[in-house]
Amino acid sequence: MKRFYIALLAFCSVMMFAGSCLANFDEPRGPGEHGIEVSEQPAIYYEAYIHDKGWTGRCVEMKAAGDPYGGQTLDAVRIYIDLNPYLDVIYRVHVANGEWCPWVANGATAGAPGHNIDGIEIAFTGRAAAYFTVSYKVLSEGPSWENWTKSGETAGDLQHPIQSLRIKIE
Repeated sequence: MKRFYIALLAFCSVMMFAGSCLANFDEPRGPGEHGIEVSEQPAIYYEAYIHDKGWTGRCVEMKAAGDPYGGQTLDAVRIYIDLNPYLDVIYRVHVANGEWCPWVANGATAGAPGHNIDGIEIAFTGRAAAYFTVSYKVLSEGPSWENWTKSGETAGDLQHPIQSLRIKIE
């Protein structure tokens, strides 16, 4: 009988240890609840390919990538997320007089030199996507910027080339 209790005690100890090890694989529940850590605001960076000029420098949140005064158009973009291993950014562009390019992620090029873009869609994926919203706006033909567009919606009118892009995380 003593052996039975020792075996039962050993079995319970192993099960408690295994349970505590597996606790980290729960679905995210929010900050401080043994889920993912979402307390730190991720950073978003982006760059644009200006038609016949090349890539701009890397822009940080809210800065204009491209020509904020109009006149030059964008052919491609790259977008990066930093500071959160549970968050990815996906995006695609619409080529003027063409179709939507495939979705790309995390710094890949969307679009192609020599082909103006007239629409863009951006979204977050990953375990932390529910905690953040990506907002973006474009400057197309005309003197003013469009209103902010949110996660997955189309910015641009799919008729006039985009001249500049701004992105922020909320």
